[in-house]
Amino acid sequence: MDSTLAKLHEVQWRWATQDPASQQEIERRIGERARKQGLITYSDLVRDIDFEIPSVNEGRPFRIDVHDWSILDRAVLGDLLGYTSSRSYQKAGFMISALVVNRDEFAPSWHFFEWMKQLDVLPDTNEQTVLAFWADQVHQAHVWFGKHRHL
Repeated sequence: MDSTLAKLHEVQWRWATQDPASQQEIERRIGERARKQGLITYSDLVRDIDFEIPSVNEGRPFRIDVHDWSILDRAVLGDLLGYTSSRSYQKAGFMISALVVNRDEFAPSWHFFEWMKQLDVLPDTNEQTVLAFWADQVHQAHVWFGKHRHL
């Protein structure tokens, strides 16, 4: 087992595993965009998903307001994206959440790159290093999804 995979196996997912339906929808939406050789914004990714996480909102379904993201919204989505990337890395060797971008810069959040650094897949957060890593992850995802129907 490589060291990145070992680190991913150690992660305790706080919310992602509590809502399999939403997690699968997140995966489906990213995969759909990847098969079209595209990227997806955070807002488009979560739009109209009814999250049902027992430890959030007293277990009642909720939606993320894409015009007014709360700290909890960002944390829940981060957990779901991390889990989804751990699955794509285990299965295909790339971090699928590299395809999820913010609307302003059309790039992943700095949280994504910090997490990659923590996993030791990104040696530093120098702009050139980050761009090269991101381009490689996007390319790997597009190629893989071009050949495979599902994550």
